[in-house]
Amino acid sequence: MKPDAAEARLRKVVAQVARVAPDSFGPDDDLPAALGLDSLSLLRVVAGVEREFDVRIPDGTYRAKDEGPFM
Repeated sequence: MKPDAAEARLRKVVAQVARVAPDSFGPDDDLPAALGLDSLSLLRVVAGVEREFDVRIPDGTYRAKDEGPFM
């Protein structure tokens, strides 16, 4: 998969959760701050990424900035 294609798919997932346009945030943005995402929304992003890319992200390996593990 080309990097541009992967980024477009990732942007689609984030945009659906945040209910914004896929081009309304950048790769270096702090998603919670830029898009107003809370920890539940971030968990939805993780679930969306797992579905979109057919991968499994182990519980406890992702967390919001300055927060403990989600699970």
